Amino acid sequence: VLKELGAHDKPVLAVFNKTDIERGRVQAIRLAERFRHSVVISASTGEGTDGLCQTIADLLRDRVSHVRLKIPFGEGRLIAALHANGKVLAQQVRGKHLIIEAVLSAAYAATLDPKWIQD
Repeated sequence: VLKELGAHDKPVLAVFNKTDIERGRVQAIRLAERFRHSVVISASTGEGTDGLCQTIADLLRDRVSHVRLKIPFGEGRLIAALHANGKVLAQQVRGKHLIIEAVLSAAYAATLDPKWIQD
């Protein structure tokens, strides 16, 4: 199914629910042991959701880039593309430039001209 969706090479996180019920806890733990990236949670009580969030963040860390860019106003297409292809966290006008702080996919960030990237 993942291959049909074009997602076969994407990270997979198996999430097993029902740890608030004893039988569910035993089954969830047993199933989680079979998967490289897995967590057990209780959606009812919230148990394990902090671990779920941390695991998601860990899996995404290598797939996203936090960048700070200095873009001339004349580069309107690039500015629009940043908004369309990522999450712009902040914008600030500095002279004839727009300073943009954004989270982008690592693949998209790699296509940016290094002259726009600020340290």
